Amino acid sequence: MAAKHNLRGPDAHYGGTLSRSGPAICGLEYRISSRRQPLSASLPMKIPVLGVLTAFMLAATAQAAPQAPEFTHSSQTEWLNSKPLRLDQLRGKVVLVEFWAFECINCRNTQPWLHAIQQRYADKDLVIISVHTPELPEERSIANVRAAVAEQKITNPVMVDGDYSYWKALDNEYWPAFYVIDKHGRIAATAIGEMHVGQARAAELQQAIEKELAADAS
Repeated sequence: MAAKHNLRGPDAHYGGTLSRSGPAICGLEYRISSRRQPLSASLPMKIPVLGVLTAFMLAATAQAAPQAPEFTHSSQTEWLNSKPLRLDQLRGKVVLVEFWAFECINCRNTQPWLHAIQQRYADKDLVIISVHTPELPEERSIANVRAAVAEQKITNPVMVDGDYSYWKALDNEYWPAFYVIDKHGRIAATAIGEMHVGQARAAELQQAIEKELAADAS
């Protein structure tokens, strides 16, 4: 089976060329937006040809940031490494939401960075929630997701989004994708694509996390 390409949406096809009904993204560029817009409206429309592609869209002000939608799964069977969580119970903490799929090569390549972030801020008010939204048929099995979580040594809470409800609630389109939610439950920053330790774009996302950690929760 062919590995997934970076920044894939659910209507993409396998093989050497990505084809989709909506816009595709390519290039080592990023854009900064003063307010969150749908990803498809705010990012360059190109055909992807590179292996590692990343694009950013960061909210400029907390006042402009929209409220993040509440988590859409409440059953214990849909949460791994944690009891079911609610976003409104995490007020006062910074939440990093990561959309991933266990056979997505770009998601796998991002795991070392996520592990580093988890360790770096272990004593801070940062909660990482990995939202597993499937693309391939085998990714729809919770047992397979559980096995992948163990194999990839993922220890942070994982919400299994098998029905795409949280994906749709955030109007997400890509794997991997990241949403920084501030202490008031607002979307402060978003990013898409692989993240690597020492990478400039990953450092920019990390700076957004640190900014929200330093912010007053009152």
